[in-house]
Amino acid sequence: MRTTETAVKSSSSIYYYSEQSASRFGNFISLMLATLLLVGGIVSLYFVKDELRRLGMIGGYTVLFAIGLFFCTSSSKGEIFGATAAFVIIPVPLELC
Repeated sequence: MRTTETAVKSSSSIYYYSEQSASRFGNFISLMLATLLLVGGIVSLYFVKDELRRLGMIGGYTVLFAIGLFFCTSSSKGEIFGATAAFVIIPVPLELC
């Protein structure tokens, strides 16, 4: 049974959402988390001046990114490795400045 409404309320206080709405919400949350990791990492590196802490932060953000890809996508190990390598390339030049 498909409806055009986003949420359908049953006789009790339980709401039923369409699969498309739930998928869009999940995609939105994944996008926000990925953006937060990328922008948050770059901004936080700007404020931390100690080189050892900055390298640790790059490593931490990289691990969080890889874990997020592992749990939020159905990507292969090679695709996760490639995306994580690309993610690391962004903050590293900031570390060298």
